[in-house]
Amino acid sequence: MLTMTLLIALLFHSRPSSTLRPSLNLLRPLHNIPNNIPNNIPQPPPTSTSPSVYLPLNTQTLPVIKNLIKNDGIIALPTETVYGLACNALSKTAANKVFQAKRRPLTDPLIVHVSSFTSSLPLISPSSPSILTAYTSLTNAFWPGPLTIILPSSPLIPPVITANTGTVAVRMPLHSGARRVIEECGVPLAMPSANLFGHVSPTKKEHVMTDFPLGLAIVEDVGG
Repeated sequence: MLTMTLLIALLFHSRPSSTLRPSLNLLRPLHNIPNNIPNNIPQPPPTSTSPSVYLPLNTQTLPVIKNLIKNDGIIALPTETVYGLACNALSKTAANKVFQAKRRPLTDPLIVHVSSFTSSLPLISPSSPSILTAYTSLTNAFWPGPLTIILPSSPLIPPVITANTGTVAVRMPLHSGARRVIEECGVPLAMPSANLFGHVSPTKKEHVMTDFPLGLAIVEDVGG
């Protein structure tokens, strides 16, 4: 039996391919956005002059992607629903870059993506054994997949990720490429949709490129 402490939300988060040479310079995001915005939206980062690039997902590019995440960078990553703008969910610095890049209000929390049930456990602080039992049952039934579960967050999660709510939204994507990247990076990835705030969520790499033509590594969707 679920209590009100456990909140559940079904989300939408996916898709296809080209190439260019990646470099760690990609992570000086992102590009110019209008200034008539509410005060709780972070100011944009300096404009990058490097064009965004498409990255195939393979054994050669995985170390590049891992280094970007390790160095508080952000990437665009396909899932089974839409492309996400991903960063290290344990890094306040990286999370702030996502808010800045999207022009996203700080009052909108980010969903944390994991590659396994086990890796999600250090991120949550269930308030009772029954909540943990319910969480385990739900993840067994619906993960991997587009099910997001909201629970009290552990101290590992920076408050900026949760919008200071004290709760964290966690999901494990069905997309095998997304899970492979998360596992390779060795950290959970905070990942809202890879579009400017208020724009349509992107289902193709070209949609991401339209909103972020500068300073972003866009991982190609090879299916999964």
